[in-house]
Amino acid sequence: MSQLIVIDFEASSLIDGFPVSVGIASSAGRLFYAVIKPHSEWDMGYRWDPNSEAIHGLSREHLTQHGRDASIVVADMKAMFPDAAYMSDAPGHDKAWLDELISVSGVSYTPRMFRSTPEMWMTTQFDEHRVELEAVLRINELRKSLHTHNALSDAASWIAADAAARVWVETNDLQACDAVFESYKQRVREIVGAS
Repeated sequence: MSQLIVIDFEASSLIDGFPVSVGIASSAGRLFYAVIKPHSEWDMGYRWDPNSEAIHGLSREHLTQHGRDASIVVADMKAMFPDAAYMSDAPGHDKAWLDELISVSGVSYTPRMFRSTPEMWMTTQFDEHRVELEAVLRINELRKSLHTHNALSDAASWIAADAAARVWVETNDLQACDAVFESYKQRVREIVGAS
């Protein structure tokens, strides 16, 4: 299976919004999460949609108090994923928010982004390794349970599915797949809780 780096953003609004959090997960086991402090340029011309806030659960006040400056977020992303080729299931939005974040950060960073969906990615992996239907269904069910509209949990849901498929290929054990997801859920909770 090839290297996978997934990026996901949550935003202030789906239309004319700015990024409020970013999550990145890689099949090498790296997880990155940041709540983003609103940049002064985002005060004019950008929307704050209460419906988006209800989905991601991050208020503007929380971002202002606990968010990290764009320059720090991008510098950390660049340090952790210097030559990234990110996968996204919504690259039109995610690329726009990534570009906006990089633009206001003042940090030079030029990652690439590709479109895929968890289903497309996993179908390729399942076919390549002839994963049985029972395991395919269980791993997809587990992936959906980790997808919670938090940027890190959504990105990690792909990686956990990829890791569970690898474990199943080695063990043919569905309980081992469950354990992979529990491990990722715990890591995501710890990282998000610390932010």
